[in-house]
Amino acid sequence: MLCCFWTDKSFAPIKKYLSLVSPVFKAMFNKSTMASRAGIVNITDFSYDVGKAGVDYIYGVPLSDDSIEKVVEVYKFVDQYDIDAARKHLLKYFEEEVNESNFCTIAKFAWTHSNEQVLQKCITFLASHSNLTLTKDFIELDQRLIMKLLQRASFVASNMPKSYRQYSVVK
Repeated sequence: MLCCFWTDKSFAPIKKYLSLVSPVFKAMFNKSTMASRAGIVNITDFSYDVGKAGVDYIYGVPLSDDSIEKVVEVYKFVDQYDIDAARKHLLKYFEEEVNESNFCTIAKFAWTHSNEQVLQKCITFLASHSNLTLTKDFIELDQRLIMKLLQRASFVASNMPKSYRQYSVVK
């Protein structure tokens, strides 16, 4: 029996399943480790809610709180524990869900995780939604990311039919 602990909460995932989907958990459950002997894994890098949602997600339970911030945290969890199938599935979410309200969060995610495919989706989106550059969230992004987004989006926009671009006219 395995028990995952946070400061004041715990739950009991299936050890063999976690070992199958994660080489990190598999190494933790090796007979010579303390986690294996004690049957306890202390997770300190993530909140209980994120850890539980991450484990539930790899069991096939959809994320109940699908805010982009929660999806980013669950991605960090599955990435840290090298759960490849869940990581790939969540990347599809980022690629498919770029919109005006989550653009900056997804662009920052792509930049932080060096994910060129997701970043390209953001660049293409920005090319047709230049009004995003006037938002507080955009201005607060890392300046290197802003430069990359603007340079590449301007190239994409120059090759895009005018009907696809959304410009805010300032008088």
